[in-house]
Amino acid sequence: MSDEARRERCRALRRVAGLCRGGMRAFESGQGPLGERMTRDALDLVRALGGLTVLEGRIHNNLGVMLHCFGRREEAQDHYYTALRLIRERAGRDCRLYRVVEGNCRKTLARELDSAMQAILGAAG
Repeated sequence: MSDEARRERCRALRRVAGLCRGGMRAFESGQGPLGERMTRDALDLVRALGGLTVLEGRIHNNLGVMLHCFGRREEAQDHYYTALRLIRERAGRDCRLYRVVEGNCRKTLARELDSAMQAILGAAG
């Protein structure tokens, strides 16, 4: 890789970091759509760069958290599953990030189960 290519990759990674931080800040300050868009932009850029499997997994986890909070649990699950696969492939199941994503995934599944049970009980009368 040439020096110029290396510098360009570093600039792109700084952009990813800024998008990730800015996306979470926007989300946490109540600007959910902006946070989601920035996080998706970070994900697109990481995919284009390639070779950043764990970072891509972390971004999928962040999207999962946002989507879960927006009530879009099925989409959140998809991002958690992708994050778990990517992190497991590169860092294994024993790493802290894998356990964090696994916990987020379990919370979303528990909420889905609770919602389904309420619907069943409500229909039963």
